[in-house]
Amino acid sequence: MSSTERSTGSKPRRRRRRGSSRVSPADEDVRIERFLGKRKVSELQEMWGFWQNGRRPPTRKAELLDPLVAALHDEETVRARIEILSDRPREVLKRLVRCDRYRARLADLVDANNGREIEGYEIEAAARALSKRGFVEVQRERTAARRGNEVYVIPSDLGDLINGLLREERRGPWQVFSLAGHLGALTPGRLRAVLSPLAPGLDAAGQPADLAIDVVAVLRERGALAGIADEALRDGLRRAAIERGGLILRDELDQVCDTAHAYDTAGLRAILEDAAVGTVTTLALGDFGIELGGETIVLFTSVCDLLLDEHRAEGTPEHDRVDAARVDLLTDLQQFLTLVATTPLRVTQGRTIYRAAQHRILDSFIFREDELMDRETMFGVLYTLAFGLELVEVTDESRLRLSAKGKAWDSLELTEKIGAIYARFLEERLPDGRDFHVRRLRRALAKELTEAASEEFLPIAYVPFRVRNDYLANLEDEGVREHFKNRFRYTYTPPRESPAELRARLVGYMVKRLYPLGVIDIAVRGGRPVGVRLTELGRRLIHGERLCGSGSPEATGESGSTQSASPLVVNPDFEVLLFPEGDVNEVAHTLGRFATRTKSERVAHYRIAREAVERAIVKGMTSDEILGFLEQNARLPVPQNISYSIREWAARVRFVRQREGVVVTTTDASSLDDLLAVEDVARLLVERLAPTAALLRSPITDWKAQELLRGLGIYFK
Repeated sequence: MSSTERSTGSKPRRRRRRGSSRVSPADEDVRIERFLGKRKVSELQEMWGFWQNGRRPPTRKAELLDPLVAALHDEETVRARIEILSDRPREVLKRLVRCDRYRARLADLVDANNGREIEGYEIEAAARALSKRGFVEVQRERTAARRGNEVYVIPSDLGDLINGLLREERRGPWQVFSLAGHLGALTPGRLRAVLSPLAPGLDAAGQPADLAIDVVAVLRERGALAGIADEALRDGLRRAAIERGGLILRDELDQVCDTAHAYDTAGLRAILEDAAVGTVTTLALGDFGIELGGETIVLFTSVCDLLLDEHRAEGTPEHDRVDAARVDLLTDLQQFLTLVATTPLRVTQGRTIYRAAQHRILDSFIFREDELMDRETMFGVLYTLAFGLELVEVTDESRLRLSAKGKAWDSLELTEKIGAIYARFLEERLPDGRDFHVRRLRRALAKELTEAASEEFLPIAYVPFRVRNDYLANLEDEGVREHFKNRFRYTYTPPRESPAELRARLVGYMVKRLYPLGVIDIAVRGGRPVGVRLTELGRRLIHGERLCGSGSPEATGESGSTQSASPLVVNPDFEVLLFPEGDVNEVAHTLGRFATRTKSERVAHYRIAREAVERAIVKGMTSDEILGFLEQNARLPVPQNISYSIREWAARVRFVRQREGVVVTTTDASSLDDLLAVEDVARLLVERLAPTAALLRSPITDWKAQELLRGLGIYFK
């Protein structure tokens, strides 16, 4: 110890670590100029090589500072240097820019797990490397409780720049599309800055999900876009929500907003995020099978839902007419199966039905062609459905015939038929193969339809937009990336769909599948679908309830309604009118078994004819059941001529059974008794036709049985 040290009684001063300084966490934010100004010449020269592409560094500090300050302020230079950082320093940098004031202790960085675990010693080494390169300052706290602890700090202006550069890299679908995810990704200081203007009482320390609920409540009260000062931009964003579901390409914003040209990307992002309504993103979703198409303006899912709800509250979409299919699809499917059973229909090797036969089938359908569904499309749905449900099959002679399931189809209850078709539609593959997302979304669509159920029509895209946006926000939680990768592992160019295509496919599924099945009614204006309404049949189907008839206790309640329980009018000219009062799907289904639909209007018209009644008798109905059904559901007594004709037509039906087999005859009954006493022969017996004759399933060819019969003195002649 020196004499000076002995005289003052002070301890030897320890040498400070390179790149570190003693400050209090309460000190003001570090800026780049101050950060570099405290560095030694040797430290600046080491940074110089990293920031100036290995050029020979000057020897004077003044000559080192200005170029380094300029480099640390330049966005492209900083971006390029971040890209060449190794894995651990880059991860530490990402964690630091999410901390309050861009400063954190070692323990804070260890806890800031972004789905990757890093040990403390790895963080220390990475922080030292970042310090040498000029990204981080290593400070030591002077507070009594934490004296000596290291604090890692990024200069505030450099931190702002890096935070913007790493923004997309740190954000996933949840952070981009959902308000909760966005709030959870903000630094504490930035979060406070967003929440404070909305409601001073919001606690930035709360859970992101809870904060999002509180923010949505504030936005609902104030107006979802009240925080946007520019009225034209406000109107444009509202149109983007209603017409495009809250997702619109930056280049297309001009189409909905007159003042869009006045904003650059950074300015627009700041406006949206400051108001907590949305963001601007270039998020790459190719690994999920989604293609945004470029820089995209995103309204957060919950904010878009508010705007869609506001639009829905404005009233029912204006429309010219309402299309309601009820059970028309079932009626035409049964008609097709009847033609298959009674008419020789040939098909090509590829199972395509010939054009002439197709027109004959279409002429028998009661489906009403309109802008929503043309005849060719309807035939394709039914034809594909018949094969998909295994109701028909192709013979060796290239003819259609009913399968065992097809023969039993007519006797199934309405609930079983509708349920089978709906299950088929849920899993149906699309011809172009671009069904990866829509097949996953169909059940979500059904659930959203029931939750949004209303007696009024919903805008046609209301439910598809909500379902699609929720899907995009939860891509990672749903494991979509892995499923997409596994399905298209060996595909050279995996198909990717835009958000607009997802919406279009969901609308198409509603119009081309749920509407024909009677799950929804559609409001039409100018030939285009503009609104949807869930039917009672649809609600019961989606909830898994029995699709009971209008006359059942479930449909009418204890007291019932005479009018809704009696929807039929049976006229003496054999015409039956079915009025759409109450749930008449079960009535229409049963009526279609013995009557032919002639008109599909608001009041459906049927005609009772001999062929239809005979067909129903063959399928298992009786004349008493037919008349009992009519009497139960008709408003007036069934005319006597109708009752008489139905009974007469039913009595005309006589059954003849034909069977294939082998008839064996003997000269006396005892010989046949001995023959049938042999066990191997008894197993072939179908029926004993007479004392000396019996019908066997197949000839007796087993040599052991023949040898045993010869022992009994029985020989085949």
